Amino acid sequence: MALSAVVGRWSTFKFERVIDPDSRQAFLLIQTQPARYPAVFHLWPLPGQQSVTTIMPKPTRAGVDAYIDSRTGWLEVR
Repeated sequence: MALSAVVGRWSTFKFERVIDPDSRQAFLLIQTQPARYPAVFHLWPLPGQQSVTTIMPKPTRAGVDAYIDSRTGWLEVR
């Protein structure tokens, strides 16, 4: 319910659910422009990690892997 309200309010954004094939974890990608993802939300973060944000100025493969392994609530790209 909350997600459909967000999608309705932010109609300029594209929302996509993906599952990482290696970790089998689910994420919600928020896209603003082609190939621009300012936020990634972990759909099943570890208990106590829901409100933890990982901030990454320039995503790297190693940084994204570390985010996936941490199972924190979201990744923000600034």
